[in-house]
Amino acid sequence: MNIKRILSLIMVLSMVAAAAVTMSSCENLDIDDLIPSFNDESTEAEPDITIERLSCNADPNVDNAAWEDVSTGYAFGALWEPGCVVAYHIRLTNNSVLARKLSYSIVPENKNDKKSDVIDLYYFDMPTVISEREQLDEYEPLGTVAENGNALGTIVLMPGESIIITVALKMQMTAGQEYNTSNNELNFAFSVISSLVESEDDSFGADYDTDALNPQ
Repeated sequence: MNIKRILSLIMVLSMVAAAAVTMSSCENLDIDDLIPSFNDESTEAEPDITIERLSCNADPNVDNAAWEDVSTGYAFGALWEPGCVVAYHIRLTNNSVLARKLSYSIVPENKNDKKSDVIDLYYFDMPTVISEREQLDEYEPLGTVAENGNALGTIVLMPGESIIITVALKMQMTAGQEYNTSNNELNFAFSVISSLVESEDDSFGADYDTDALNPQ
């Protein structure tokens, strides 16, 4: 065997060995080394709408108010008995970059629970401090949760805008024994349906071009 053939054979063997090493490395490579990993904090998107509550006997306008996020879970709940009152300031914040139309309602945890028929619903479109349950006697309820809880209110919030309302639930004093079950607890969620605003006003108002002619 001449020297040229020996060199050619050595080159071929070297290429085969290099290929074997490369294949072995790919087979043993952990895919996590190829894809950047992100923790929950860095990938979790903030919801478009934040729902917070504050005790109704607190001033919602102070900077250190102890707001509690109730975007998930239940905002209202009690072991209900005649005269029982649960009331909170509710703050809604639009976290998106677009204007949002919000429709909000009070939804019982158990829609078959008849206590919703005798729990009155009070709604204040401005934050109202309620320090004693007797204060509610000065106001007319919207009706019961069963009657009007599904259509509590609608508001348009611009990006970054917040509103504060006050909502109170009170079980009627005349509620009979048929509403006293083995479990008097019933929770209510403050439900918000968010949708994009169909149109927005500009500096000339919403109707500045109502009578404008469409060029032919």
